[in-house]
Amino acid sequence: MTNLAEELRKLNELRVSGVLSEEEFAEQKSRLMAKDKVVSGKADMDGYPTQKIANAVAMLRATGLEEREIATKGHRWLWQRGFALPPGPYVAREKGPYALLCAGMALFAGTIAYMVFSIMTGGGISFWTGLGLYLVFFAVFFLILPGNLQATVRKKKLPEWDQIPG
Repeated sequence: MTNLAEELRKLNELRVSGVLSEEEFAEQKSRLMAKDKVVSGKADMDGYPTQKIANAVAMLRATGLEEREIATKGHRWLWQRGFALPPGPYVAREKGPYALLCAGMALFAGTIAYMVFSIMTGGGISFWTGLGLYLVFFAVFFLILPGNLQATVRKKKLPEWDQIPG
């Protein structure tokens, strides 16, 4: 990998020659700066429980992922309270915390679905139907979402979680 000064010089040449607009130059410059912070392991820790998570978020931003792909409101809530849940594309890599997150989301979604179906049917839903709803939601969160998240990692050619400094 070339050094940051050389990359910035090349970007500036593209801006001066008119290939890049001022907005494109500013965006590419901020991405380069974010990548440099990740490589050096010095991403800004503000709001993140660990340096590794701060580095991962900076690296994901530098690849152009949207904020909603990087972290949900739930991630940010947990981070503010010191829980070290990896950002979106990496969350499924850490099976323990991810299983707990899936169980919580499935319980919440299953409870809401149970209440809606109970209201719609006049209370004619059994415990076993409720359990079935919970298991369906758990399967969706635990089996389907990780595949989508891992596809993002492959598509964007992101480093593996254990390769991120921190």
